[in-house]
Amino acid sequence: MPFLAAEEMEIEMNFGTRTHGNNPSAPRESSTTLGYGYAFTNFYKSELLLLFNQNQDINQSNVQVETIKWENHLLFTERGEYFIDPGIFWEMEKSLIHGDGFGLVIGALFRKDIKKLEVNFNPYLEKNWTNREAD
Repeated sequence: MPFLAAEEMEIEMNFGTRTHGNNPSAPRESSTTLGYGYAFTNFYKSELLLLFNQNQDINQSNVQVETIKWENHLLFTERGEYFIDPGIFWEMEKSLIHGDGFGLVIGALFRKDIKKLEVNFNPYLEKNWTNREAD
């Protein structure tokens, strides 16, 4: 569960890469996430993310935006106000490569601070929709 401060902005960047197998000539896949988040209040934060995917082989390399995500966090109480700090989150995701994927994740946020230990429990439900027909 995030700790929110009103009018706080966040810029996020993650990067990862891998090859398939031990063959140095095997294709390399890279993934990058760029995001911008803003806390409108001490209780609500929204973030927009772009996920880039790069497939690279010996002959070519292409980079494309694979997915766009919109994440939201809503907290119900001040941190430490009650025994457990409750909140909810939801995330909507749209696949741009195939143009047919859409996903929704919604869940609960529970946090408890015990001295210097922060305990989180975040159960969620996930649903994905697609327009593809079965082969």
